Amino acid sequence: MSGLDVIGEPTRVPVTVCFFDEPCYPTFGQHPRDFPRVYAKPGAASMHRHGTDDALCLWQPYDPEEQRWTGSKGLLDLFEIVRTHLFMEHWWHLTCGDGGGEWLIKDAPHGLPGSRRWAVVIITATPQAGSWTWAQTTALIVPVIALVGVYVTFTLNQRAARRERRSKTFAEALTAVEEYLEMPYRIRRRPASPDARPELTDEASSLLARMAFHQAWLQIEASKVAEPYAALVAAARSEAGVHMSEAWQQTPIETDSGMNLGAAYSRDRSDAARVACIEAMRHNL
Repeated sequence: MSGLDVIGEPTRVPVTVCFFDEPCYPTFGQHPRDFPRVYAKPGAASMHRHGTDDALCLWQPYDPEEQRWTGSKGLLDLFEIVRTHLFMEHWWHLTCGDGGGEWLIKDAPHGLPGSRRWAVVIITATPQAGSWTWAQTTALIVPVIALVGVYVTFTLNQRAARRERRSKTFAEALTAVEEYLEMPYRIRRRPASPDARPELTDEASSLLARMAFHQAWLQIEASKVAEPYAALVAAARSEAGVHMSEAWQQTPIETDSGMNLGAAYSRDRSDAARVACIEAMRHNL
């Protein structure tokens, strides 16, 4: 990924996500995979960055799980949190930054519970009679409504983009399996050429590597889909592997009529696993 599209930014913002087996920063009792370091726009002023290494401060570590990111939610969810954070930073800069800039969404106080910095400042004022008018109220409400509209539109657009990206990821993973299941037919219809053998074996190896990549990626990106996809890959390797061995034992086809094999290779287990995998993918879009 070359960067994230952030509303208001003229170009994509490069983002670096770092996971550590043994982080050199505190994780407050959380598993390291649930507390990565995320970096973007180094050196930029912000209301919410870690002072030690300029990493983005994306959630309060003692928030309940539904209010912070965990590894089980997948990288796309993390990227959307980062995208929202960068938009909040951009708006904060536009509205005077340290001079009173606005952070458009609810954010946690700085510091940790029990520390001196953990405090919510409440500003109160007692208006004098006749000092506040409906014109002033309207002037306050209109920009707030506009800002809410901008944020809602932004959130909906990002949700649609996330769905589109995840759909593409799922489709590519399924395509790799389908191509592997087609390999027995390609081997059976191979040309009678010495070059055909290494080309087909290399392609079969490449497909195995692609399926392994998608399987690992889904474990990170959509953990609830990883297990059904692994079952699909196992079924495909079992069925297609046997059929490929049989196809290699048969002589190359030399006639046009012979290209019609007459009967399809059995793939009942793979088809059943594919249906279960697609159902899991639909629930995780």
